[in-house]
Amino acid sequence: MRALTDAQLRKIRPPVRGLTEITDASCRGLVFRVTAAGISSFSFRFRDRATGRSERLSLGRYPGVSLRDARRKADALRGEIDAGRFSRNMLFARYMPLFFCSCFAS
Repeated sequence: MRALTDAQLRKIRPPVRGLTEITDASCRGLVFRVTAAGISSFSFRFRDRATGRSERLSLGRYPGVSLRDARRKADALRGEIDAGRFSRNMLFARYMPLFFCSCFAS
């Protein structure tokens, strides 16, 4: 496993079916995903301390989100998780009211 580079990311071709996931050795938890439809994106994998479950958060599509920005986002999230200030439940509690308001607004 090696650190990802922008040149490597540009060369990755979509799989015939499903998706391909490549982890970044220089940034723990950062994953580059490519779907069969050709959509490339970054994700952050972590274990939620509240539930004990493995979780994945999308960090954005590539190249809209650069490798450098994805690493920064992953580092910031890891810091929040390590400090105990982030869990999936906290994320839902923060964003679900906004979701419901937008669904029922006319």
